[in-house]
Amino acid sequence: MNEFGTHVAIFKSLIRGEFHFLPVSQIEIIKSWSGLISFEYYEQMSLVDKDGKLVAVLNTITKVRPSRNTPESIVWIANSLINGLLFTRNLLLRKEIAHAHQSFFYLHKYILWLIRISVDSTAHWESPTKKTEQDFPLIWYGKYMACVPALDEADLAISFQACTQLCDELFNRLQVSDSLIEILKQIETTSKSITNTLK
Repeated sequence: MNEFGTHVAIFKSLIRGEFHFLPVSQIEIIKSWSGLISFEYYEQMSLVDKDGKLVAVLNTITKVRPSRNTPESIVWIANSLINGLLFTRNLLLRKEIAHAHQSFFYLHKYILWLIRISVDSTAHWESPTKKTEQDFPLIWYGKYMACVPALDEADLAISFQACTQLCDELFNRLQVSDSLIEILKQIETTSKSITNTLK
């Protein structure tokens, strides 16, 4: 059992199998995923359903892909990014280098989501790094690359500054509120001072 409570099997061929077990009495829980994940390929989701209960539940769920570019979604992502940027900035200031490096995982997730909204490529929303090489125009892939640091204090500071600059571009492009842009500007200003002290 892994850290998420999921059962994992490693087969001799090094194929990894992930197994989620719930009693049949809880099958209706699948309905709560509507609006969070896509059910557009629901016909391929059921390989074995001896009593037809799974298909019956899947047939009641809206198959339309969830809309990811709503104003509410953009605001939530922007707020989450501000929180993550400030947290990462403070780690850099405290010189908690490994911890700061790990926190970029969250920054990247939110940045990738905003890029996906911006370039109208939300097909791999649940795993935003998936197929970015194919999904992103080259210019956006390059901007994202600049946000990926090595485990090095100077490189972390440079990548953090790239994150704030890219967020500034995305916030303006997606018309995020002026109040969030103002907070971002403050974070961006201090990120430049962090970078300058390491030169």
